[in-house]
Amino acid sequence: MRKAITAGLLVAACTCVSLALLQDAPRAEESTSKSTSTGDSESDLTARIDAEIEKAWKRDGVKPVGQCSDEEFLRRVYLDTVGVPPTYDEAVAFLDSKDKDKRNELIDQLIDDPRCGQHMGDHWPVLLTPRRADALSGANLMAQWFADEFNKDTGFNTIIREIVTADGELVDNPAIVPYFAD
Repeated sequence: MRKAITAGLLVAACTCVSLALLQDAPRAEESTSKSTSTGDSESDLTARIDAEIEKAWKRDGVKPVGQCSDEEFLRRVYLDTVGVPPTYDEAVAFLDSKDKDKRNELIDQLIDDPRCGQHMGDHWPVLLTPRRADALSGANLMAQWFADEFNKDTGFNTIIREIVTADGELVDNPAIVPYFAD
């Protein structure tokens, strides 16, 4: 049980870090030497995060597997970012590509896709609101608010600040849903 909770917390932490890094992550056409909000280069910050994850793996006896196939990557990245599998044409275009950076380019493309914001917007209210029937309408408002914020490239730190400092009426400020649902 303890390992399951630890693994769940690690996944949640990695998700939060990933979302925060997306705000500062360079696109394929940008320089990779860009500084992050910590002042470190992206590659230095990535190396630090990777080292912490590797420490947790060693501590918990987790053996990482090798890199997945292009087919498996394609399915996973679509489901994780936009919530749906790729279309036939999208799959063929990716799988036929000989570009050695095609995975990073696809990630950039999917993060910029409005479906990514909608998919993220669908998940966060579930985490932040209780599982009570009277919270469902508010959760729907919050899901759309999250989707809009993610699609506007609002920083995760700003989104969290809006939730923590939320006040007013539900219809005017969906960020208040976690407090309204209590």
